Amino acid sequence: MAADDGAAFRRWHRRIGAVAALFVILVAFTGFALNHAAALQLDRLVIRSPTVLGWYGIALPETLAGFRVGERWISRVGERVFLDGQPLAECRGELVGAVALGAERAAVCAGELLLFDAEGLLLDRIDAIYRLPVPVAAAGMAAGQLVLRARGQVFTVALEAPEFEPRSDDAGVLWSRPEPLPEKLVAALAPFAAGDDITLERLLLDLHSGRLLGIRGVWLMDAVALALVLLALSGLTAWRRAQR
Repeated sequence: MAADDGAAFRRWHRRIGAVAALFVILVAFTGFALNHAAALQLDRLVIRSPTVLGWYGIALPETLAGFRVGERWISRVGERVFLDGQPLAECRGELVGAVALGAERAAVCAGELLLFDAEGLLLDRIDAIYRLPVPVAAAGMAAGQLVLRARGQVFTVALEAPEFEPRSDDAGVLWSRPEPLPEKLVAALAPFAAGDDITLERLLLDLHSGRLLGIRGVWLMDAVALALVLLALSGLTAWRRAQR
């Protein structure tokens, strides 16, 4: 009977040890990474995985709108303006229009106008300091020139100065209109709607503490800690028995 009890004791010891070992590896790995978080720049590595964002309860948008400029799309997701799937720059206010100006592109937000080349290189920012009439409500083109609607007026823009010349009306203006983005582009851009709060450092911290699973994860890590204590005690008990 004693032999059967000893065998059962060893089986349970091994089983608890096998399960606990998985969590020990997880805690050790995340702890090592967090100890070197600054050197590894973990706080700068933003998580964009829809699966991981889903663990945090972040629902990504299923549709997004943007402005078609030739064969490409300009959109704003979160604080950034994008050329197709390429992030360009942050922009103040809602994106209200985008147009092609020869070899350049203009992305017009409510509080700022961004100029960039066809490859997405930012060339200039024009805001209220340069007398941009804000908030801008719409952007379009007329006779090859950029036109803005702001403060109940329509302005023709000369970008070289820059200057904003009031117009009597919007006759002949082709206004930029938002359209739904293609599905593939939505899939690429939707994770940016979550912002930059979920970094690799935060993910590792939440894995290390169990907080990724909420209060259940915290209790799980407490249970693992208790299992390790039981393993230590049972190991000492088995050692004492072997010494007799």
